[in-house]
Amino acid sequence: MYADGSFVGRDAALAALTRALDRVARGRPGLVVIEGVPGMGKTTLIDRFLSGAPEVRIAQVRGLAAETLVRYGVAGQLVRELTGRSGADTAILADEEVTEVGGRLLGALGTGSGPTVLVLDDAQWADAASLHALGFALRRLESDAVLTVIGTRALDAGGEALPRLVEALRGETVRLAGLTVPEVSELAAGYGVPLSEAAARRLRTHTGGLPLHAVALLRELDPQLLARTRGPLPAPRSFARLVQRRLATGTPELQRLAAAVTVLGGTARLALAAEVAQLDDPVGALDAAVAAGLVEHRREPGGDEVRFVHDLVRAAVLDGLRPAHRVALHRRAAGYLDGAAALEQRAAAALVPDPALSAELAKTARQEAAAGAAEVAVHHFLEASRLSPEPDAARELRLDALETLILSGEAVAARGLAADLADDLAEQRDPARVGYLRGHLALLDGRPADAQRLLAEAWQWCEPAVRPRLAALIAAQLSQLYTVAARNADAVTWADRVARYAGDDPRLASAGAATVLAGLVFSGRPDEALARALPEAATATALRTGRYDDIAGRGLVRLWTDDLAGARSDLTLVTDPGRADRPLRVRLVALAYLAETEYRAGRWDDSRAAAELAVSLAADADHTWLLGLLHGIAALPLAGLGLWTQAQAHVDAALTASTTIGDVMNVTYPAVAAATLAAARGEPADVLAATEVLAGLNPANGVLEPSVLMWAPDRIEALVATGRLAEAGALLDLARPLAAARGRRSALVGLARAGGAVAAAREDTDAAVRAFEAGLGLLSGFPLPFEAALLRLGYGTHLRRAGRRKAAAQQLQAALDTFGALGATPYARRAEAELAACGLNPRGRGPAAPSLTAREHAVARLVAEGLTNREIAQRLVVSVKTTEYHLGNVYAKLGVRGRAQLATWLSTRS
Repeated sequence: MYADGSFVGRDAALAALTRALDRVARGRPGLVVIEGVPGMGKTTLIDRFLSGAPEVRIAQVRGLAAETLVRYGVAGQLVRELTGRSGADTAILADEEVTEVGGRLLGALGTGSGPTVLVLDDAQWADAASLHALGFALRRLESDAVLTVIGTRALDAGGEALPRLVEALRGETVRLAGLTVPEVSELAAGYGVPLSEAAARRLRTHTGGLPLHAVALLRELDPQLLARTRGPLPAPRSFARLVQRRLATGTPELQRLAAAVTVLGGTARLALAAEVAQLDDPVGALDAAVAAGLVEHRREPGGDEVRFVHDLVRAAVLDGLRPAHRVALHRRAAGYLDGAAALEQRAAAALVPDPALSAELAKTARQEAAAGAAEVAVHHFLEASRLSPEPDAARELRLDALETLILSGEAVAARGLAADLADDLAEQRDPARVGYLRGHLALLDGRPADAQRLLAEAWQWCEPAVRPRLAALIAAQLSQLYTVAARNADAVTWADRVARYAGDDPRLASAGAATVLAGLVFSGRPDEALARALPEAATATALRTGRYDDIAGRGLVRLWTDDLAGARSDLTLVTDPGRADRPLRVRLVALAYLAETEYRAGRWDDSRAAAELAVSLAADADHTWLLGLLHGIAALPLAGLGLWTQAQAHVDAALTASTTIGDVMNVTYPAVAAATLAAARGEPADVLAATEVLAGLNPANGVLEPSVLMWAPDRIEALVATGRLAEAGALLDLARPLAAARGRRSALVGLARAGGAVAAAREDTDAAVRAFEAGLGLLSGFPLPFEAALLRLGYGTHLRRAGRRKAAAQQLQAALDTFGALGATPYARRAEAELAACGLNPRGRGPAAPSLTAREHAVARLVAEGLTNREIAQRLVVSVKTTEYHLGNVYAKLGVRGRAQLATWLSTRS
C-alpha cells in the first residue's frame, strides 16, 4: 500500500475515516468498520489514517487468535491503553459483569481532554465479552469526541457480538476491495517497476488485487518478468512457503489431489481430479485439503467440483512440482480428456519442439479465432509458436496471436502482447504485415494520423494479388479511417477493395460494409446506400456466416433514412451478447446507434441503457477511437431529462476525445451533444458556441446530410434568439431544400420548427403558421415524440404571442403531455410557463413515475421480456449478483413483489 511514501488505492476509505473524525471533533461520537480479507491493507489504512490525525488521543489494540476465549482480553488492553497504566488497578477479572467492565471502559474513555480515536484491529479474534462491554460503553457516549475504528475480516467472522455492536451503534462500514488495474500500476511505479496496463492487469488478476501479495511480488521478481503480459507468475515466497508447509504436513493423498487439480487448471470435476491423482476414493484427500484451507468443494449440476481457494495456491503448488512429475500428470490428464482440452494437456506436457503438435495447435487456434474465442486462440497460437522448430514459422504464429487479439477488439490485451513481441514487430522481414498490425493498433489507440501513415505504407508493401487476405484487412482499416475522417469517397473506394480481396471469407468481406454505406450516405447518396444494403431475405444467412458489419450497416442507413423500427431491429441483432464471434468494434458502434435510435423514438430509458453499456465496454477495452461518438450520444437523453451533472460529464468526456483524437466523427458528435445540452438549459449563446465547429465544416463531409446529425434546427433557433436573423435564414435556406430533396421527415420536422421561429422573428405570422402546420402534417404515423413536442411548443409559443391563446393552449398542452411522458422536465416547465402566460392552468403531468436508473430500467425491461437473472447478466455484461441487486431496487421503488407484477407495471406504462 505504501510505494516510496505514496498511498495507493485507498483514497475513498481514507476520506471516510477523515470525515468521521471531523464529525467527532464537533461532538458526535462515531464508529467506522474497516472490512477486508487478509492482505487487503486494513492495518496499513488505519496506520495511515492515524499518522495524519493531529492532536488526538490514540488507543490502539489488536485481537489475537490465541486469546479469542480469554474473557475480557481485549477490554483489558483497552483500559491499559486509555489510562496509560498497567497493574492490579487496571486488571479485569474474568468473573466481572459486562456492565461493570463497560463502566470502567466508559470512565477510561472520559479521561482525555481532546478527541479520542479508539482502534480495535483484527476484531474477528476479539472475545465476545469484551465486545459486549465495549458496546455498553460506546452506547452511552452522547457528545463525547470518540471515534471507534474496528478492523475485521468480516463482520460475522467472529460470531454475533461484533455485528450486533455495529448495528446497535449504526456504524459505517467501509469494505476494502482489491486494488484496481490502474492502482496496481501506480503501486508498481512506486516500487520502480513500470508496468503496461496489460502487465498490471496480469498482476492484478494473479493476486486478486491484494496489496500484500502484489507488493511481495514487486519486491521479489525480476522487473522484466513482471513486465510481460502473458505466462504464469509464481506465488509470493512467504505465501508459497505456507502452502508448501500445509502440503508437507498433509497426507500423500492430499498431495496427489492438489497436484492433479493444479495441472487441470485450478478447478476440476472431483471425479476427473481423482482419476489423474490415481485415487480410488478421493473423499479423505478432499476433506484434508478443505481442512487445510487449500481448496473448496462445490456441488454443481455436472458433478462435484474442487477448486483452489485462490489462484496463488495453484501457483504455489505448481512451483513445487518437479518437471518430470508435472509432465507425467499432464500426459495422464490428456488420456482422460478429448478435443481441445486434451490438446491443451498434451501441449503442457511438451517441453521440446514438436512440429506435429505445433501444427495441430495452430489449426485449432484458427478455428477458435473464427468462432470468436479470441483469448484461447491466442494462447494456442503462442503455444504453437513455442513448439515450432522453425524460427520464421514461430514468429508468424506469434503475429497470428497478435492479429487475433487486434481483430477481436481487445485493445489493452493487444497492446500488451505487442509490447511482448516488440522484437518481432521491429524486424523488417514482412513490412506489409507488421505495418498493418501496427497501424491497426494505432487506430484502436485513437491515433488516426499514425494509423493512416502505417496502413498506407503497409498497402505499398502488400501485393494484393499474392496476399489478398492481408490486402482486405488493410483496406478495411483504411476504409474505417476515412469514414470517421469524413473522406467519404475514399472510404467507399477502400471498402470496395475489401470486398474485392476478401475472397470466400464472408466475415472479412463484410468488414467494409458499414463504412461503404455510411460513406454513401454522408456523400449525399442515401438511395444508393439503401440499394446496396443487405437484402432483408439475407439476414439469417448473414447471421450464420458472421456478416455482422452488413447488418449493422443496414441498421445505420435505416436510422439515417427515418426507418427507426428497422434500425432498432438490425442494431439489436448485432448487439446480442450471445453472439461470441461478433467483433467488439461492431458491437460498440451498433450499441451507440441503437442508443441514438431509441433517443429519437422517445424510448429514453432504453437509450440510456444502451449508451451506458457502450461507454462501459469501450472504457474496459480501451477503445479510445470511439469515445467521442459514445459519450456524445450518451449525453442526449440525459440532457432532455434535465440530468445536468450526468449529461455534462458525458459532454466533457466527448469533448476531451474530440481534442485528443480530432477526426470528424469525434468532433461532430461531441459538438451535437454540447449543443443539445445547452438547448435543454435554454442557453442559446452556448448552443452557438457548440455548433460553431459544425457550421465551419465543409458540407461535403455530410455535416448537413438530413437526419444524420440533428443540429441545424437548434442552431437556427439560437441564432434567432440572439438576433442574428440573417445567419439563421441562410442556414435554413441551405438545410431545408436538402431535407426536402431527400424526403427526410425527421429533418423536415425540426426545420419546420426552426422555419417557424425565423418567420415569427421576421413578423411574418402567416409564414410562421405555414411552417409550423407543415411540420405537424409530417408527423402522422411517424414516431418522433420529442421533435413533435418541440414543434408544438414552438408553435404554441408563437400563437400565444400572436394573441391566439385558445389555439396556443391546444398546442402547448399537447407538448406538455408528451414532455411529461418522456420525463423531459426542462421542456415541460417551459410548456407550463407558456400555458400560464395564456392565463390557463395546465393539466397536471400526473404523479411522477418512480425514478429508475438506466441500469435498473434495463434490468426491469429484460425481466418483463422473460429473461432469467443469468440471461440478463449476460446481456448487460454484469454479474448475476449485480443483476439481483438492481432487481431488488426496482421492486422496492415500484412497490411490486415479483416478476409478474413488474411485467404488468411496465406494460401499463409502455
